[in-house]
Amino acid sequence: MKSDDALKKIDNLVNILTVEIPEVLEIDGKLYPLKEDIISGERIKMIKKYEKIYENLRDRIRKMEEVPQEMVDKALILRRAILFLKEYRGHEEIEDAERWLEYIKKIKM
Repeated sequence: MKSDDALKKIDNLVNILTVEIPEVLEIDGKLYPLKEDIISGERIKMIKKYEKIYENLRDRIRKMEEVPQEMVDKALILRRAILFLKEYRGHEEIEDAERWLEYIKKIKM
């Protein structure tokens, strides 16, 4: 897909909210334990870590003519993880958020 289309897809909140956060995300051969990091209790540190990775990936996408779907999917997952870390602080809130995400997925279909 074209770079502009990829960025529009990444910026679409519906796309972000309906993506599932996997246990582990691989980017450039490096594995990131997303779910483990989310529940680690080091929210601020994880937000900074994943924002940096996301911005790097977004910059690469911006410079490409043709963007592989896999790269777009990874950017969406990173944005979802960042939003999750910013919004949900406690374990109860995480459970509520997961129920809300399931509801959004059902509506989208």
